[in-house]
Amino acid sequence: MLNSVAADKAVRDQAQSEAQRVAEAGTTLSLNRDVYLALSAIDLEGASEATKHYVQRTLLSYRLAGVDKGRCNAGASAPTSREGDEAVA
Repeated sequence: MLNSVAADKAVRDQAQSEAQRVAEAGTTLSLNRDVYLALSAIDLEGASEATKHYVQRTLLSYRLAGVDKGRCNAGASAPTSREGDEAVA
């Protein structure tokens, strides 16, 4: 939010930079196969309904991203296309 409303340009620029870092960290975490494997190993027997729901939805997000199929690796960036290359699906 500071990147939009701060009066000082330096503060806006720093806030924008930090927002990008947070987004990158979130993406890295959401594609981390080790985290997926750790979450999938949790025994949910006896867990609250809220905990079961959260873990199941989180695992679904990982599966939809293909992490369960080994297409993503911890710390690896998604492939990108370069000029002249076909887009990577």
